[in-house]
Amino acid sequence: MKKDKQGIKTFCAFMLMLLLGINIGFAGLSSDLEEKIIKLRAGVFEMLTYKFLYLTRCEKIPEIVDIRVVKNPRYQQGQLFWQESWVLKGCYRSQRMKVSYQKAIGQDLYYFLADDMPLPKGAVMEASLADNLLQRDTMQAVAGKLVALGCNKTPVSIKRYISVLPKVKSMETIEAGQTRPISSWNEIWAVNACDQVYNLKVRFTGDGKGGTYYLVSST
Repeated sequence: MKKDKQGIKTFCAFMLMLLLGINIGFAGLSSDLEEKIIKLRAGVFEMLTYKFLYLTRCEKIPEIVDIRVVKNPRYQQGQLFWQESWVLKGCYRSQRMKVSYQKAIGQDLYYFLADDMPLPKGAVMEASLADNLLQRDTMQAVAGKLVALGCNKTPVSIKRYISVLPKVKSMETIEAGQTRPISSWNEIWAVNACDQVYNLKVRFTGDGKGGTYYLVSST
């Protein structure tokens, strides 16, 4: 499914002006932090739009139906944490999604699209677009990266997160002389091994012939 990334970015710029007028409804936050939250919402809307398109298979940019705070700011494990509920509508379907915000002392404010459990920074949702065979092949590169990082043990568990949803472009194949769609996307694989969790970035790129290249690196 083709997603017009430039169109989404342009629409998000427009939405930022709209979001500037939405009352956050927080008490006790500094004006500087409130301003950062408002600006961050443009990026939140872009990520929610990609998630909406992924979940609904809709090909049109959704509209915002509702934004509200569902969990007021509180300190959780030494970090400021709160949560919003967004409702997007498009293609005659509505989708309610939660956005959590987190800020540690001395660190930038960031958000993740989940319920209560924090996702790795930059993750959109816990899922993987790689099929079982591609996951098994990618694990060879993951094992090599772990060795390079000083871990020689077999992973105890792995959680996979989509960080950049598929982008589709056209590429002409030499064999057929025809244009075929090429997809690419990023994932974060949280690998539990050697008594710690390694968040590895996995870049997938289609080769235009039915196969997929992958590249594993440290986040």
